[in-house]
Amino acid sequence: MMRGVTHAAGLALLLAACSGDEAASESAGEVSGSGAAIPGPLVEAAWQVRMSDDGTRAPFEQDPAWGQVFQRELGAALEGFSPEAAEGRAQARLHLDHAALYRQAALMGAHATVQVYEGEAQPTDPEELAHLVGVSKALLADCEGAGATLTAHVPAADAPYADAHAAWSTWVAEGCAWPPTEAAGLRAQLPEAQAGQAPALADLPHYRFSERTAEAREVEASDPSALLALSLWHEGLARAAAPEADGPLIDQLLAPWALPGEAPAGTEVQEAHDAWLFAGFYTSAADIAFVAAAEAEGVAAIEAWQERSAFAAALGPAVVDGRLDPEKVLDQAAALDAQLSQAMSLRAGGEQGYHRPFADLARVGALRAAMVVAEASGETRDSGVIRLNVVDQASGPTLDPVFSMATSAWDAGNRNPLRAQEAVHRLVRSHPSVAAARSSLDALHIRLSRTAAPATAAH
Repeated sequence: MMRGVTHAAGLALLLAACSGDEAASESAGEVSGSGAAIPGPLVEAAWQVRMSDDGTRAPFEQDPAWGQVFQRELGAALEGFSPEAAEGRAQARLHLDHAALYRQAALMGAHATVQVYEGEAQPTDPEELAHLVGVSKALLADCEGAGATLTAHVPAADAPYADAHAAWSTWVAEGCAWPPTEAAGLRAQLPEAQAGQAPALADLPHYRFSERTAEAREVEASDPSALLALSLWHEGLARAAAPEADGPLIDQLLAPWALPGEAPAGTEVQEAHDAWLFAGFYTSAADIAFVAAAEAEGVAAIEAWQERSAFAAALGPAVVDGRLDPEKVLDQAAALDAQLSQAMSLRAGGEQGYHRPFADLARVGALRAAMVVAEASGETRDSGVIRLNVVDQASGPTLDPVFSMATSAWDAGNRNPLRAQEAVHRLVRSHPSVAAARSSLDALHIRLSRTAAPATAAH
């Protein structure tokens, strides 16, 4: 984003830049242009506005690791924070980001595995792949389907996945109570838990099976549950590094990235230290709770939260006939962006270089919240339209690896592996364990390409 400077220094230089000398003329409760104004107190409560005060922002501006958070360099930021108690929440946040990313990588791998080896199954496929299809169905909360698939396949006693197959079969037979335990055959070779680490899965791919053909061509396959194990590993470290009182907040922060079988998070507003908010996609703790509520309640959550959450207040005018209108959502997110920018200028005594990227984070956060609302309301097409707008607009600090991974999982579930492959290729450089989901994604792409109808020239 700032060529010629290190990422660590980039935040300080960006925040020091000034792009204007005039203070905004509007108050925090008003905004010029279209779009309903967000109540002034909600704007003033946003971390973006509070951080326009030099003293409040200084601890973040002076720490190079926060520059890496801002640049979405999750691994480098995790290693950059001290294990001292004062930075416990910062480490917890980065571990939680990793947990969310690997949750979504597991989801992507599960979708791709089911799509290619059940939806596009071929008689030549190795029969051992049935085990991974069953495990993937379990991760997708299809407990009945997982049970039928796992029961129908009996591995050889010396098969490398025999123990895992027995453990998963037992877990599924007992009702798929979340979370799967280590006894459920989660394949992960991880070190003893230690804050600040981001280990990579080893020995990938997990398996090499043979096609049922005369050539017995080798098929590489990996177990998506290994990514779940890595996610749970990071989640455990996040909970250990954060104060115990932050547990419900952690539940809410994970809610948008949870796998289908996980229990919903609570929706009470929790205290959120600025270490959970700074350079993030929520403006306040109330936004976090609103999105958790929207996961279960859909559009009804907007009215219930409009007086507490800036996101809910912004999205209120975009509700038309009981559903979100994607075009109005885009307008309202832009209005929130503009209002925060004006409030920051007023607080700082003039426009500063950091105002635009800070406001952009809130705009993208509001779009992501709208996506959750639409999906939970059963408006999957509208949710997809909003998601693709987030993808198209993402750059610099708004290019979030967690959201990119979630979109790859969404693409795999919709049998669209090409964009997911591009995202995974980019993510695997900084998060090598994502490769555990790549083999099934590549197989899906190849198989869909072979069965696609040939293009015809227009006449």
